[in-house]
Amino acid sequence: MRIEDKSDYYIHVSDEIVVNQDYFEIGTNKKYCVKVIKNPNKMLSLYVKYGNKKVNNSIKIAIMGTCFSRNAFNSSNYFNPGYKEVFDCVFTQFHSSIISLMTEPVSFNLDKYTDLTINEKGFVNADFNKTFFDNLISSKADYLIIDLYCDAIRPLIWINNKQAVTLSYLVENSKLLNDLNIQSILDHLDNDKYFNIWKMYLDKFVERLIKIIPSERIILNMGRFALEYYDNERKKSKYPNAMMIKRNNYFWDKLDNYFLAKVPDAKVLDIQKYPLIGDVKYPYGHSFSHYESNYYKLFLKELALLILRDRLNS
Repeated sequence: MRIEDKSDYYIHVSDEIVVNQDYFEIGTNKKYCVKVIKNPNKMLSLYVKYGNKKVNNSIKIAIMGTCFSRNAFNSSNYFNPGYKEVFDCVFTQFHSSIISLMTEPVSFNLDKYTDLTINEKGFVNADFNKTFFDNLISSKADYLIIDLYCDAIRPLIWINNKQAVTLSYLVENSKLLNDLNIQSILDHLDNDKYFNIWKMYLDKFVERLIKIIPSERIILNMGRFALEYYDNERKKSKYPNAMMIKRNNYFWDKLDNYFLAKVPDAKVLDIQKYPLIGDVKYPYGHSFSHYESNYYKLFLKELALLILRDRLNS
């Protein structure tokens, strides 16, 4: 609970309690939708957004990425309450690495893991089942936004020589990690090794991707990790692990540059020209990958301008 000009109060939820994940409509003419969830920090969150009104001629967006890209398409006030007046987010592949998506499916039953929400299970299943390309085709998206967060920072679990899954924060924080048959882990202690392996899978990924969606309708979101954040007093503070953050950003640069070399016609969404500042009041938990509210509004503005220019020139 957040009270204006006072401290935040968090409601903790025990592991035994399962919270309903579905939105329900409230207000006059069902103007708002509300959802109560147990977030990854085992605290109760209440999401309030505008009702699910969609414009018939909205631009259909698919996303393969993380919060850097997906949360701009969120109807809460912190993000973009009116985004559905222009955009329709038709498909999200959330927290999947390129390498994982290009390996063979992994059969795994997530039903018993109560530490994952229904939505989180869907995202993990999508990574395990390797359904990205089929879902992208079915979505009939006008544009695909990609960010390479997972490839820049998250490890990869090899089940065997042909099967791999992303060690996302969802998997890392779930008991399912203990039940996976892990042959080896490809991490970022040796980024040169990671990069050489990643390039081979990225080449195959691009070859298949551009058969589904033209390269000029692929948008690379060049997200980066923040070095500063707003604290509770709204003063700028520096993250203590600056060297690690800079190392991760350097490697993310390297991945983005290689991607653009392989897909030179892809469009680029680069918000780095604006200050990248985290925020302790971010709704889903404080992190150097979670920004102040204004970032997501600038992101949507830049995206709209990019697509407008594309359509004017086509």
